[in-house]
Amino acid sequence: MDYNTSRKKLACPEYGRNIQLLVDYAKTIKDPEELDRTVKAIIQIMGSMNPQLRDIPDFKHKLWDHLNIMADYELNIQSPYPTPEKEDLDTKPARLEYNDGELLYPEYGRIIEKLIKKAVSIKDPARRNELNRTISNHIKKTNLLWGKDMSDEDIFHILKDISHGKLEVQENIGKLIDSSGFINNNNKPKNNVNGNVNNDRGNNPAPITNGVNGNVFKPGNFNNNNNGKKKNKNKNRNKQQF
Repeated sequence: MDYNTSRKKLACPEYGRNIQLLVDYAKTIKDPEELDRTVKAIIQIMGSMNPQLRDIPDFKHKLWDHLNIMADYELNIQSPYPTPEKEDLDTKPARLEYNDGELLYPEYGRIIEKLIKKAVSIKDPARRNELNRTISNHIKKTNLLWGKDMSDEDIFHILKDISHGKLEVQENIGKLIDSSGFINNNNKPKNNVNGNVNNDRGNNPAPITNGVNGNVFKPGNFNNNNNGKKKNKNKNRNKQQF
């Protein structure tokens, strides 16, 4: 038995083993015209395998690049697109830069530090004070969500620590948001329209209408009406006996 584990590794496994065999066959063709027809037929088959991707820009370009990769760049063909270099395929991407510096207040994240640095660099006092107020309110809301109510002075002290004393915000931005109002707005129950309707239906059920006579019966009167009918029937029977 010929198993896939003993075969050559597929360069583009998403196209399958049969497409790889067709590409290997195209590499053995010597006639340029026959090679051109074969390669174009392979490109059409590759495109039909993923019809949902035909609207993607440069779809045909990607197919030709994949064909060259599967052929190990050994096909002597005139591609309508620039042929990729084999070295580019093996090139590793550039290393991402990570922030290794420690945060003075890691619970607020690195974004707060970047915003404070931006506030320090702003020359316009009005714009700088507005950004300082926004940062301070964000820190206060974050602490309230954690169940920790901080005073405005403590928040101003945090901004001063992170900016290394370059931000003096206590006299410039005034009082921050009211913590009690923020907590009440978050804890306020939301109106449940469906729940209210269901509750109203349970407390005040709709009357039931008799489709024949049009009489309206209330749910609590079913037993009384039935008892009255039984009493009348019993009276009629007693009269007939006498």
